[in-house]
Amino acid sequence: MTDSGNQSCDYATFQAHLMDACRQAVAQLREKHAGEIFYTFVLIRSPLCDWVELNGCTEEGIARVIARYRSEGDTEPDLDLRLRWSPGDYPVERQVSEDMAAHPVTDSADEIASVVEELLNAQGWEGEGFKRAVDEFADACLLALQALDAEGLFGQGEERAKVLVNLVLPDEEGASRLATAKRLNPAESWQAYRP
Repeated sequence: MTDSGNQSCDYATFQAHLMDACRQAVAQLREKHAGEIFYTFVLIRSPLCDWVELNGCTEEGIARVIARYRSEGDTEPDLDLRLRWSPGDYPVERQVSEDMAAHPVTDSADEIASVVEELLNAQGWEGEGFKRAVDEFADACLLALQALDAEGLFGQGEERAKVLVNLVLPDEEGASRLATAKRLNPAESWQAYRP
């Protein structure tokens, strides 16, 4: 438990639930896309700590997305690169999202979110307790991804070097996404990343 002002958040339980939910999500994604080559797994976190969602994308999946955009008349020169690193444009895996929403990780996040909301209401966006609680939530997510990576969840050896793992906010700037990618990945993975 971590004290955030007068409130306490159980980040350890959240992290354990998050790791379990991510293991399940990655297994589902790999099963659904057997034979395809994953190039990214992204954990998207809410700015107010009330949800997390893991998604991944394969080379084949992003090629289908790019082809769809092109067939709809999109002629943007950098479309391929933009879509490749845009989790919001990855194919939605509804079952993975629904299973993650039903997992105990959601209850753990909700408990943290209620504390965060109280701190926000009491202190505002610049309040030290609020900022600390949000940072600790992000740290718990980061630590979970690092532990899962050490288990080999995202691949090992050459396979892992071709996969970018990241933790992002929905509307986060590219520089922040790159900084987090550097913390979570070997150099071979993040050097091709262009958020």
